[in-house]
Amino acid sequence: MSNRLFQSVVHQMKDMMDCIIGVIDETAAIIACSELSKIGTTNEFVSLDLNDSHDIFIRDGYTYKPFGTHMKPDFAVFVEGVDDTAAKYANILAISLSSLKQYYDEKYDRNNFIKNVVLDNVLPADILVKARELHFNSDVSRVVLLIRILSSNDVSAFDVIQNLFPDKSKDFVFNISESDIVLVKEVNENIESSDLEKLRPQWKQLMDCLERGDELVISKFSNALRGSRELAFFLEFCRVKVIRVISINDRIDSKGVLFPETTVLDVLNIFGALPEEAAALRKASAHVEKLKTVVNTRTVTAETKAEREKNIVNMYNSGHSIDDIWKVSGFSSRSSVFRILNKFGVDLNRGKFKGPLGKRQSKE
Repeated sequence: MSNRLFQSVVHQMKDMMDCIIGVIDETAAIIACSELSKIGTTNEFVSLDLNDSHDIFIRDGYTYKPFGTHMKPDFAVFVEGVDDTAAKYANILAISLSSLKQYYDEKYDRNNFIKNVVLDNVLPADILVKARELHFNSDVSRVVLLIRILSSNDVSAFDVIQNLFPDKSKDFVFNISESDIVLVKEVNENIESSDLEKLRPQWKQLMDCLERGDELVISKFSNALRGSRELAFFLEFCRVKVIRVISINDRIDSKGVLFPETTVLDVLNIFGALPEEAAALRKASAHVEKLKTVVNTRTVTAETKAEREKNIVNMYNSGHSIDDIWKVSGFSSRSSVFRILNKFGVDLNRGKFKGPLGKRQSKE
């Protein structure tokens, strides 16, 4: 949608500026341009200049002005020429498109809507109305995770998290401060700890998709691998395929670029503790499953007891003798059958008994 907005503005302003103008995204791909044939082309050298700065820069006869709502620019306008006029046009375009994008995000962007809900910037009465306008499914279950960056480094945690959860229709990632990132992720309604084990095929599928020279980012080795054997296979696999591995929580970069403070001893300690940590995770998951089993067993036992009592009452009311009922009840004595009948106030109208049994009289 942003592409169409930008193209509409560019189309209206091309005659007034009398030069080639356009917009590129963060990958340096042209998404809007006064010359339609250039849309979709990419200048990989320009992407090197799209860093954290929003300052004007010149490349190959064009003036570029980055803009966007994040610390790292999302887009940049370009104007043909390297003089002051081109710089002025670039600034005008950047201001106009930035304001237009901000207005669009506030009105139609789901990610911005979720951010405002989390920050309590939307009135409760307006939440459902706005959700319907955005065709936002409010009936699904979601979890909200607050991720706090304790120490700064060269890795953009925001970019890492966005790459881990690329489905922008279901998962939403946004900053609420310089050190805090919020992840709102859609989950199954009845997600359980046992479902985590079902994700193993996805891990195997990920391993199958890795190609030579790829980069793999994981949260922690003990979350991804289940023991020393898997670790040894994983490391050999990555060595053969020249795959760069980055573990955020373990602060390990196999290329040695990130986390320069991590020593060889730290890595050995992490790998040495991996089997114990992985076992603890499995034990915790098994413990939860055991508790659930106990609860389910107790529920079944209670239902079985109630059903047996109901059957005893129904059998007596249907004309069966006490002996017949006792034989199929599973009780060790007939007195238990009488106790159930007395509990439900059954009128004992056969044999020498009449009406519910009262308390046994003590012998004097």
